[in-house]
Amino acid sequence: MARVKKRPSQAQQDEPASEPKVVEAEELKPSALEYLLQFGVFTVFCLVSAGLVKLVTGYTLGLNFFFGVLILGFLIVCVFSYFHDRMYQEEDEPNSGP
Repeated sequence: MARVKKRPSQAQQDEPASEPKVVEAEELKPSALEYLLQFGVFTVFCLVSAGLVKLVTGYTLGLNFFFGVLILGFLIVCVFSYFHDRMYQEEDEPNSGP
């Protein structure tokens, strides 16, 4: 048996579409703990990668320097990003002044 689609009545069609509700989400700034967690995960990733390269290839010349620079660079980026998130205000915020 075929299904028949019901058409909406004229009264339902004439109703104006309701305005979408504007939901203001609170701006969640990451905590220092989250930045430390990200840095820790990246550090573990670098150490595992260095261990795998050493295990598979036996190549160690410059390996410590390369992954050390990666870890140090990511630390600098995490610190900069943390302070930027704390000091920066969006232009649309009501407390941004006249």
